[in-house]
Parts: sequence; structure tokens; C-alpha cells
Amino acid sequence: MHTRCPLLHLLVPVLWAGLVSIVFGKGILTHTEPMGEKIVLSCPFEETPDWCFLPVEIQTENPGRRPADWRVSVSTNSYSSGASIRGGFDFQARAGDVSRGSALIPTGNVSAGSGYGGNYVMFEAARAGGGSGRGNLNSRSSSRSSSSSEMMRTTLVAQALSSSGFPASTFFNPGQAPGDWRAYCGYHNLYLTDPEWEAMTPAARTAIKHWIRLGGHLNLVRVTPGRSLVDLGLPRTDSGQETGGVSRGFIDEQKLPGIDGSGMKNNATAAADDWVVRATSGKAVSEWAQRDRSSFAVPSAKLAAGFMLVVVVVFAILVGPLNVFVFAAARRRHRLFLTTPLISLAAGGLLVVSVILSDGIGGKGTRYVWMESGPGGDNTNYLVQHQHSRCGAMFSTGFEIPEDAYFAPMITESRELTGNLSVELEAGKVRAGGPWFSSRRSQNFYLAAARPGRGRIEQSGPAERPVLTSAFDFPIDRIFWLAPDGKTWWQARALVQGTATTLQPCTEADVKQALADATAHGPPEYGRDLATATRRPGYFLALANHIAAIETHQSIRWQTHGFVTGPVVNP
Repeated sequence: MHTRCPLLHLLVPVLWAGLVSIVFGKGILTHTEPMGEKIVLSCPFEETPDWCFLPVEIQTENPGRRPADWRVSVSTNSYSSGASIRGGFDFQARAGDVSRGSALIPTGNVSAGSGYGGNYVMFEAARAGGGSGRGNLNSRSSSRSSSSSEMMRTTLVAQALSSSGFPASTFFNPGQAPGDWRAYCGYHNLYLTDPEWEAMTPAARTAIKHWIRLGGHLNLVRVTPGRSLVDLGLPRTDSGQETGGVSRGFIDEQKLPGIDGSGMKNNATAAADDWVVRATSGKAVSEWAQRDRSSFAVPSAKLAAGFMLVVVVVFAILVGPLNVFVFAAARRRHRLFLTTPLISLAAGGLLVVSVILSDGIGGKGTRYVWMESGPGGDNTNYLVQHQHSRCGAMFSTGFEIPEDAYFAPMITESRELTGNLSVELEAGKVRAGGPWFSSRRSQNFYLAAARPGRGRIEQSGPAERPVLTSAFDFPIDRIFWLAPDGKTWWQARALVQGTATTLQPCTEADVKQALADATAHGPPEYGRDLATATRRPGYFLALANHIAAIETHQSIRWQTHGFVTGPVVNP
């Protein structure tokens, strides 16, 4: 049961008064060259959360006879952190034409969880051989320690609901909705009406469906009743009901009082207050907080203190008495200019060797990978990955993800990123530079990907003795299958690609125990998601520690815990 929060009730009229004047879409910069070349940058979202892949719309005018090359540079500085994040992209304006395009800019706050969030994002657009223009985009600064403000910063609300008094941080025009699912990954909730959903471009609808399966919560406000959500092109829920869980995400149908045919609420304050209580008192806040603040226990490196003490004592003896009275005696004092540096270099070398022997070269890490294969028959594998690592001596601190993936640093109170960081998105690649993986420090990341793939589990044989065959290109260590009757469980100890394996019966208790053991040291949400997956008839659950994870730094020796689920197919 949800309880009404008096403080939020008092804040709603104030927030409502500040939001009615918002203009959808936010201009970032407009720059015109003396010869008429012009570039305009804008963002379809009004505000940015603490971390996101910010969508940017580009429009250029080029009256010249040659293409004009533009370089857009972006720098993000956090109000509460000493770190800065740099990135950018190139854009070519066609000769004698108006060109349009879009790009994603990773931007965010990499400070610790307490205090006030907010980012200052500076844009600079420079034409090759010409001038440049500047603009900026600020995110709303609010306390990250407050669950209600955290949820409001991670909620998108569509244009038709703008006059409702909904106290969210970000409004947007669905007609300008991005067509890349990574643009929505910084947000947890999305509210829009069914006409707005249908008015979106096919690319934007596909992107939102990917975002839902990776953990997003869609709240559809019905204005035109009579059609099911499936008829509207939304994915079918896991339970088969109109609303409910979809993979890791959720689809909900809002039927709040006060919605008329145009999608506007008559009783704005009451409805907005009800929405705030609904949004901030469910499991959404805890799930988002778990993504943002890592709960992994990262062991610290142990340095050989005894060895260090021996080195210091021996160094003191060598550089002092022995150096003065033996190596450089009274008649050979000039040798001090040679012996003292040599002794210091030797001692420093021993200390460096002791650090390397203690910490090692590279690092060690643990990653938990969740993959859902081909839900709804769309030949897409949805991956969510949580990882933590501890680095020893690192010779390269940047990393590269060799696919179109999303990543976000999970910041803890004692571990925050500092220094000059950079992130740039290229075709099929994410390139990150700077001290992301620093020596003798720990790192925590959340990653997601939507990969095309045809891997699946096929079922054959009679119902009383089913046979499964894997089409995945990695071995499966253990697999469980809940038969379509929703009551009978089957298992196999191993499954190799292309090899038909006969299943053995098992109990639900066996399944829960195996999953509990596999997730005992992982993020809590993995246990919850696996428990939910055990209630889907016709689906399999597999443990696969050789799964193809989302790769980051190649010098980390990873211990991978993989979990795969999806529908069993009858070919």
C-alpha cells in the first residue's frame, strides 16, 4: 500500500508553477559563418540526469559549392566533482543544401552519491578552416540522497502531459524522440499517451521497446480506449496480461482521474501528487539506486608491509653509515655523487617491484551478465552487465567497447572518478580515454547492449522425455526449463552447441537453490530477476560462465557469472 507524502504534497504547487512555462526541446547553440554556413544544435530533452548518453539534433545550412566539415566538441563538468568528461563528433554539411542528423554524447556526474548533483555541459561547434560558436546545457541540480528527487531526475514525461503538474525533471516532444535506445538509458520511467506513442517514428518506438526489455518502465496514459497495448505495437508482457513485466522492464497502463480527450488533467495537483507517490514508493527507486551506487565489496590490495620496512631500514643503513664510512671514506668523498644516486635508484626499484608483486600487472574483476535471447522472436539478445574490478599496475587506463553498447560508472561514497575523462561513440564502438581504470584503484560499471543474434534453445522429443539443443556459440553449464504447463521442471547439467541433450526431471526447490548459489555474491537485482523468470512457462534459465560478455579493459582478468533466459523454440 502506498502512503501519501505530506512534503511532496506541499511541493507540487510550487513545481507546477515552474513547469508550465517549459518549451519542449532545448536549443544549445546557433552559429553562422560570414559566408552563410550555419549550424544549429538542440536537445529533445529539457533536462539531463546524473549520467546519460545525451541525444543531440544537428541542422546545418551550407550555401557553398563544397561540403562543410564541422567538429562539435563537448565538455561536461560536475558541480560536485573534480572530474571532467570530454567528447565530440564530426558532421559534414552537404553543399548547397540543408543537412540534418543526430548524435549521442556521453555526459554525466561522476562524483560520489551524496551532496548535490548536476552537470554543466559546454558545446563548441567549429567549421574546418572557419570560426566557431559555443553554447551550454545545464542539468537540474538536486540532492542525490533524496529518493524522490532522484526519481524525478530519471523520469521522462511527454508533451501532452505537460500541463498536468507532473513534477518530473524532463519533458520531451515525442515527435522528436531519439531512435537510439541508449538515449533513454539514463532514465527509469517514461510517461506518454497512446496517441503520442503511435505518432512516434518506427525507430523511436523500437528504441523504447529495447529500453523496456533492458529495465525501463513505460507508463502509458490511455486517452483513446478500446485497443489493447499489443495492438498498439507494444511487446507482450511475460504473464500474458495487458500490463506487467517485460523482460527486465515493466509496462503499466495509467488510468488516473482527470484525463480528458486531449490528454490534459483537470485536477492537476491531486493527480500529480498521486503520480509522485506512485513513482517514489515502488521498487523503481531501489532498482535505480542499485544501478547508481554499487554494492559490490571490492577487496583492497595488500602491500607487503614487512618487506617495505626491510627496504627502508636497509636503505637508511646503506645511504648513511656505510655510504659515508665505507663506500666514500674520508679520502674518497667525491664518490658520494655516484653512490648516493645508485643506492636511491636501487631502493626505489625494489619498492616498485614490491608494489607490482603485491598488486600485479593489470587487474582482477568479477562481472555478472544477464542475457535474454530472442523474446518475441525479434532475433535480439538483450544484455545487462554489472562488473567490479581492482587494478594493480596499469599501463593503459582507457578502454574500448567493441560494440554499440551503453555504460555508466557506478559511483560509491569512497570511490569516485577524478581527472580528465573522455568518451566518444563511433560506429560499432565506444571509446573511453583517461583514468577510468587507474592503478591501485577499484572500478564499478553498469553496461547494457542489444545485440542481433540467432542463438536459441530448441526443443524436440516427447513431452514426457524432452530433448533440448543449443544454438548458442558458448557452452551452457546448467539449464532449467519450465514446461508449458507451468508446473513441471526439467534440467540438464551441460549443453553444447548442436548436441541434443535429454533432460532429467527436477523440482522447483532444486531450481531456486541453484540460482541462489549462483547469485549469492552478485547484485541483489539478479536474484529478483531470476526469481521472476522462474514463473514464465515455456522459458529456460541457464548458467553460462563462458557467455560473451560486454568487453571493456583487456588487461583485467575477469571471472564471469552468466545467466541466460529466453523462450524454448519448437522448430
